[in-house]
Amino acid sequence: MPPTNRPCNRGEVPGKKRLRLGFVLLVALLMAASLAPQGPASATREVNLKTFDAAWRMVAETHFDATFNGVDWDQVREELRPRAAEAKDRAELRLVLEEMVARLGQSHFTFLSAPGGASRLERADSLPSGCAQEAWRSLGESLYPATGRADKTGATGLELRAIDDQVLVRRVDAGTGAAEAGVRSGWSVASIEGLSIQDALPCLEGFEGGHQRQQILQTWLAQLFRGAVGSTVHASFEKADGTRVDLGLERMAPHGELVKFGNLPPIFTHLDVRWLSSEEGSRVAVVEFNAWMLPVALRFDAVMDEIREADGIVIDLRGNRGGIAAIAQGVAGHFVDEKTSLGTMKSRNNDLKMFVNPRRSTRDGRKVEPYSGPLAILVDGMSASTSEVFAAGLQDLGRARLFGEPTAGAALPAVAESLPNGDVFLHATMDFIRPGGGRVEGHPVQPDVSAPVTRSDLVAGIDAALDKALAWIDETRHAASDG
Repeated sequence: MPPTNRPCNRGEVPGKKRLRLGFVLLVALLMAASLAPQGPASATREVNLKTFDAAWRMVAETHFDATFNGVDWDQVREELRPRAAEAKDRAELRLVLEEMVARLGQSHFTFLSAPGGASRLERADSLPSGCAQEAWRSLGESLYPATGRADKTGATGLELRAIDDQVLVRRVDAGTGAAEAGVRSGWSVASIEGLSIQDALPCLEGFEGGHQRQQILQTWLAQLFRGAVGSTVHASFEKADGTRVDLGLERMAPHGELVKFGNLPPIFTHLDVRWLSSEEGSRVAVVEFNAWMLPVALRFDAVMDEIREADGIVIDLRGNRGGIAAIAQGVAGHFVDEKTSLGTMKSRNNDLKMFVNPRRSTRDGRKVEPYSGPLAILVDGMSASTSEVFAAGLQDLGRARLFGEPTAGAALPAVAESLPNGDVFLHATMDFIRPGGGRVEGHPVQPDVSAPVTRSDLVAGIDAALDKALAWIDETRHAASDG
């Protein structure tokens, strides 16, 4: 997310202790077994120590809180450095590193690696009640896949949500493997590649705190159906009437433009616009995009010419887990009439205001005025990082009204730096403070109008958050005309 990357998270695997992780986007869960250690070769030991020391020092020198969120950072080094030295390979070292940053209990601390993910899984006798070893392994492999080429990783077109102890299909993208197989919104996922979803859900109890548990669950769902482009994933679904259907879903190349930013893994970004007519005839533009990256910013600027005369605009940030904070500043400029700030990034010694300037000209030099009509923003538990900065900022400024569900509560500006062993360390260097003075990290952004997703709505094709946003746009227009 902020200023240089996408949202990610960090994990903790302290033997039989419960796991603690923050919000994840591109990488996630690490798991380890308590195996009898065998000393690494001297060369490996040297790299291990250099890598551990580098990561520890980056936090020591750049963390925005001089108290390290109440953690004795020197003691952490003393405790974990010997274990890092004895790690037999990169995967085992990564487990120690993830445990180190997990002590901070914050998002945007994680390690992005080359192929060769964590291969050691925690033993079955330390798993949560009701969580089978196979389900635990699947959870780990889905959340922490080996890094590969993004252009070779496919998706089925399913967007999933966990509702009432079920994994439900929130949306099926047209023209994708899921759509071609006949999957419908509101269906529940019963199993995938033979793994029972109901057997896997108890594994989430291995994570402390309901909020953290929800973050991990959502990340797992986002990765569950991914795999090699052209491959087929077999899953069993339960329809609304209780009948089961077994389907094979082809994984296709993701929609959008492939983007590489700094040391972060490449991702596909896209922005789509559609026009809707409200019940009272308001002509509303709905803009949806999946990441705050440069191609999206350029596309948004172009789209504003198409939607500037809309009776209302809806920006759908559900499922958008972040990107580059400066992109949010630029987009916000289309909706404010005077210079303002989306909030403040606070480092240990400095504050950085996220100023927003009104956009009074197009990229080709034509004079325009910022959009002054009703602006609605849709959010949910998978809206994170830069999405939260944008939504919280415009909410506090009174420029937008939020609809949907509470956000992820994971918004820390971070940087991505290379480590001696070849991994990349994503670590937060700043806190984010809303214009109204509140924090977002650990404090999800609350919608102005709550619109929880239900299975009955999904089956009926009802989007409560969008419907309430359209109704509000109608009300706002009427109020303006009456005034």
